Amino acid sequence: MMPTGQRQLTRNQNAVLLCLRGADQPLSAYQVLDLLRDDGITAPTTVYRALGRLVTLGLAHKLSTINAFTACAHGRHSGEAVFVVCDRCGRTVELGIRKSLDHLRAEAEGQGFSVHEMTIELLGRCADCRSESARPPAN
Repeated sequence: MMPTGQRQLTRNQNAVLLCLRGADQPLSAYQVLDLLRDDGITAPTTVYRALGRLVTLGLAHKLSTINAFTACAHGRHSGEAVFVVCDRCGRTVELGIRKSLDHLRAEAEGQGFSVHEMTIELLGRCADCRSESARPPAN
């Protein structure tokens, strides 16, 4: 039985979502394709269509700065999210900061904009990569 929220997904969409959920970092469409070849998914267009649908449903997010996709960490929601992305190892964490997003939306609307999608990506270094760069080189 499919988990709640996945009942309307096709077999391919469900496979792509499970692939994203099982990954330890965001994946490009071609990485998803490579991981799902043994499941019979062999066309890039199949993966792109599934990813597009998952993003539309709020089950996945596209990270433009690294051209990759990740499963939503906070359950299904609109296309509003904030991510921190390590520019060294690619580790990505979705932050749950609803009030900040609401404030940004209100500011945009105050300027006459109607926001239909909001994804913010903060690039930096994770704690592991920072501690690795602080270590002296091995002899």
